[in-house]
Amino acid sequence: MDIDGSMYAQVKIRATFYPKFENERSDQEIRTRMIEMVSKGLATLEVSLKHSGSLFMYAGSEGGAYAKNSFGNIYTAVGVFVLGRVFREAWGSEAERVQAEFNEFLERNRMCISMELVTAVLGDHGQRPKEDFVVVTAVTELGNGKPKFYSTPEIIAFYRNWRLPTNHVWLFSTRKAVTSFFAAFDALSEEGTATTVCRAFDEVADISIPGSKDHVKEQGEILEGIVARIVSHESSKHMEKVLKDFPPPPMEGAGLDLGPSLREICIANRSDETQQIKALLKVLAPLFALTIQTGLGLELEVIHLMREKRLSAAFKCYPNYHKHDSMSSDNVFYKMIIHVRSDSAFQRYQKEMKSKPGLWPLYRGFFVDFNLFKANKKRAAEIAKNKSTVVDNEGPAAYKAYYLRQMKIWGTSAGKQRELSKMLDEWAVYIKRKCRKKQLSSSVYLSEAEPFLEQYAKCSPHNQALIGSAGNLVMAENFMAIVEGGRDEEGDLEEESVPSSPSASVADTMPKAEGLIVFFPGLPGSAKRSPMSDGKNHIL
Repeated sequence: MDIDGSMYAQVKIRATFYPKFENERSDQEIRTRMIEMVSKGLATLEVSLKHSGSLFMYAGSEGGAYAKNSFGNIYTAVGVFVLGRVFREAWGSEAERVQAEFNEFLERNRMCISMELVTAVLGDHGQRPKEDFVVVTAVTELGNGKPKFYSTPEIIAFYRNWRLPTNHVWLFSTRKAVTSFFAAFDALSEEGTATTVCRAFDEVADISIPGSKDHVKEQGEILEGIVARIVSHESSKHMEKVLKDFPPPPMEGAGLDLGPSLREICIANRSDETQQIKALLKVLAPLFALTIQTGLGLELEVIHLMREKRLSAAFKCYPNYHKHDSMSSDNVFYKMIIHVRSDSAFQRYQKEMKSKPGLWPLYRGFFVDFNLFKANKKRAAEIAKNKSTVVDNEGPAAYKAYYLRQMKIWGTSAGKQRELSKMLDEWAVYIKRKCRKKQLSSSVYLSEAEPFLEQYAKCSPHNQALIGSAGNLVMAENFMAIVEGGRDEEGDLEEESVPSSPSASVADTMPKAEGLIVFFPGLPGSAKRSPMSDGKNHIL
């Protein structure tokens, strides 16, 4: 791109995740459409587990490692450490050679792999896992026009070839199978755990591909959710061929001494986060170390349109230290994070795409390399990712209004709403009395929630059935570095506030203070903490 006749810009996407999923229409409308498409032979329904962790993207030692809206920090260091350990477990003594080949392959083909990073050392999500691991969620080619996302059969072939962890996936390709899936979902949505859900789906799916990481053994019984999507009607045939051509790979590192674990390193260095990063890099060096030091064809119209329409987003630029030796006053390198702050930005952007078919989609996790340089025309022609508070005097009413609204959105039955309301009201009283004026950290909120759930379950068999599983009671505080003001690896979305009106309900006009809504893993679809509106968080 010619800027002023002598200054040019070379632009490359380095990492990106899927566009935002459709979640504006009703569940029933989406379900009916899915059943209709499968019944007519137009599509297959694909279902996979949603592990409870953080988005982690990796583009090789040159391309970099990224969290949802950040890079070059403890989150990407932990992600790269866990990925490196996966290679050692899978390849044993050959791990270093294969890692080098893998990095070179990603760079040569301009690819990014996306994973769910599940760990107890970075703060709480839906459950503190028993082990630290990654599971694939996407493989993306970034070098030829718009990013190309691999289909699930292609992902499984790619990951089994490199011996990387895959997720548990089910395919439903007939009307009988897809209606049986939704029947099983309805029966288990309010009380299902990982064991019962996986067993039920196995019984009705046309094809079941177990994940290389068992959810119950690696993470636990609490299931954050499932992801259901429509894929090609040829997907089942493609999957059968992949499973035949790419059987589960061996684990040559099993039984070998892999060195100190992630948790051991974090415990030994928890007094300082920077020291934790250095300690992790020391184990990884040299193959992955560059990743943490901090395309052509990208339609810059994306950025122009977002600024023109004043969509809620930030464009953050940082020096690209990978290119330190190539920098000069006439040749500088940056990494840009396109951070979409509000869900409404995705909705408004999608409307623009309808009138501009050539416009690129807007992605979650959007990272771009910029090279600004002065050059003659010949060279130019060659360049084609929460603080919280306790319940105050007005908090319980606002909290109750909010969780009742959420349960209505989830379609929770009236009977289950009554059961959950009793439990959540007791939680509000418990945590207010327990914390008083102290803040409940969003990073370790399960330290309070899990013991409460465990005690509540012991009160009666009915309560035990409601709770299902209270968690693993892993002491995350032992691993996390002591930092001022907490952490935020993802730069979570800022939800827009609703303007007040004379008829606004208590849920719409909660006091503008910092806080955290805690959703318990026992509530379907709620196994994550959830920040509330106006960029901060409201009273619990």
